[in-house]
Amino acid sequence: MVQAATKQLLNCIRLLTRLLPFIYEAPAVSGTNTTLAEQLLWTRSGDQVKRFGDRLIYTTVDLLFLAGFTVPKTENTEEASPTLVNYCIWESGIGQTQLISTNKDYVFHRLEVMRLLLCLLSSSMYTKADGILTTRNPAVDTLAYHSDKKVVLTLLCSLINTAMKYKASGWGIPYKMKPAHDPHDLLAVYCLQTLLILLNTRDQPRLGDTASDNGRVTPTLPTASPVEPGAKNQFRGYLCRLHRNGDFAFLVSNIHRILGVLMRARTSYFQLATGKVQHTLCQESLMLLWALLQLNPKFTTFLVESEEFLSIMTAVGFFALDRKSDPLMVGQVRMAVFLLHMFSEEPKFGERLNNLFDQTVLPTAMRLPLSQTTFADYLV
Repeated sequence: MVQAATKQLLNCIRLLTRLLPFIYEAPAVSGTNTTLAEQLLWTRSGDQVKRFGDRLIYTTVDLLFLAGFTVPKTENTEEASPTLVNYCIWESGIGQTQLISTNKDYVFHRLEVMRLLLCLLSSSMYTKADGILTTRNPAVDTLAYHSDKKVVLTLLCSLINTAMKYKASGWGIPYKMKPAHDPHDLLAVYCLQTLLILLNTRDQPRLGDTASDNGRVTPTLPTASPVEPGAKNQFRGYLCRLHRNGDFAFLVSNIHRILGVLMRARTSYFQLATGKVQHTLCQESLMLLWALLQLNPKFTTFLVESEEFLSIMTAVGFFALDRKSDPLMVGQVRMAVFLLHMFSEEPKFGERLNNLFDQTVLPTAMRLPLSQTTFADYLV
């Protein structure tokens, strides 16, 4: 019975994941000005308190922490039946010091649910370019502005820890021996992409505040519940509140590891040993670093003073130089330049540049014709 129910649930998840892009792409319903997505997901019918899209978002998030499906079962000592939803952080790291037990089935199920959640949050991909700044994303609004605190904290920490603790031991030459679609690889990428979507939604200005959009955002979905003036994106808010040195060290060391491994792979003779997942994870890690620098000044100070900072700065500079001639990578080059600019705003940035720089980490074409160089020479 349990296996049959699990199989049926997975089939429902996959079906929704494949249907949603067609719903988002569908034009306005004949004879109306409303889209199919608005009519099916974001319009209340009858006496419903929540729209179908809201319920779908909350149900999907609950599936990420469903006992016996994506997380281990826990017996509730006060009730006769086991708890259905167990809001526990998937991996050790921020907010979680102990590693919970897991297995390959849990990882596979998380991957399937994350695909659905990412698909739900991606309606902006189907918005015309001229309306991308004024069109609200109801799914992101629901999750970012109206979710319970416990759900937000558990999901935020699970996404960060899972993405940052991606195992790099299989990168390089042995990577070719790994399965083409390792669920651990894809889960790390999906977690990081979902996190960036949630962090990209800004807080809403209060009435009377001056903003670039005249203090308000005009939704193009007339039946979508408006976001209250002054509403805060809870994911951005809790990321801003990080202050423990241990949490900062966890982020810095893992971002350094992800960027450094791909940089070494591209400067070696075995560049083909890395795959698409590793390149994607590297690009998304740069974007996460950008978000952290924007949202948390304490993290910026910690980063510049850390032992890994010069190595991270070297990797960021390398990706800017290495991809500058590739038109497809212009976005990554700009991101790298913006990161270097934000680094330079810290008072101790100049002091760190006086350290000696080992050019052997760079390809021969990028090395300076000097016997002894500093990080300032490399940056200039």
